[in-house]
Amino acid sequence: MATIPTITTGASASSSISYALGKNRKLDEKTEFWLQENGLQRPSELEDCRAVAVGGTNGVDPMIASQQFAMIQHLHHQTKKKNQVARAIQSFALDELDPTIQENWQKANDLGVAFAEKMYPDYQCAVYTHVD
Repeated sequence: MATIPTITTGASASSSISYALGKNRKLDEKTEFWLQENGLQRPSELEDCRAVAVGGTNGVDPMIASQQFAMIQHLHHQTKKKNQVARAIQSFALDELDPTIQENWQKANDLGVAFAEKMYPDYQCAVYTHVD
């Protein structure tokens, strides 16, 4: 069973998404070494990202979620920066989803999307899965 150690809120959806996707950000050296040691490779579309799997709800494309959210805020005149984002961190035990099995990266992401749909059915959510 997945563990959700924290759900936090933040003032900037854009910076939370930027961090979660990690576009053009190098992986930690330990994570890079771990991937190489286990013969694993990030999906080609995510080679320059920290995330190894992505998903979204209610029409969100996680690769451009920041722009989508900014457009929605603009359309609805949401100028207040308070609590633009809720962040949930979901973890799995090794006997549930082994990170050395690459298919489990997408399974973890799919479970994150299912969690987002259940907890926030009326909201758009972007889901990013990391192996570190």
